[in-house]
Amino acid sequence: MLIKICGIQDVETARFVQLTGADLIGVVFAKSKRQITKEVAQDIAKTVKIPVVGVFVNESIKTINQLVKDIPLDYVQLHGDETEDFAKKITVPVIKAFKKGHENPHYASCYHLIDNEVAGAGIAYDYRTVTLSDRTFLAGGLTVENVTQAVQLQPIGIDVSSGVETNGVKDKIKIKQFIEKARSVTHV
Repeated sequence: MLIKICGIQDVETARFVQLTGADLIGVVFAKSKRQITKEVAQDIAKTVKIPVVGVFVNESIKTINQLVKDIPLDYVQLHGDETEDFAKKITVPVIKAFKKGHENPHYASCYHLIDNEVAGAGIAYDYRTVTLSDRTFLAGGLTVENVTQAVQLQPIGIDVSSGVETNGVKDKIKIKQFIEKARSVTHV
């Protein structure tokens, strides 16, 4: 199972996330409190050996593919109204986010990420109510306290942002605890 820590905003935190055992690092280009610049994303990508995922909302294909090339990004995560045809034009693998209850299995070319109504808001839901495929990531309100429930469902991966923050800043203790807890879950 893959663990993605999203909303990374600096090289120091990116290094820590990698050393602690995460599989993917998410950097946000969409307008949000976690948005970073192309230059910071380039510094992060140069520093870490694990894949970097760029998060976008309704951005143009041209802009996304240019950032994929310039940074470089290993994956693109789409959180807007992007169609599957749009996703197919992106030059790296795509993770398409869906709100819980609005999953769309017809996006066969993409990984799926099931999130809450408002991404990054830290609001949990009953992860057992989601229909998983072998390409599904779970997100939305994950914390060290509830990550076991999500991991036991055996998604391809889990994605956390606000659940490893204190006062809106990535918290190294929470990151470490989250990854350790997620890795400790055994499947029966």
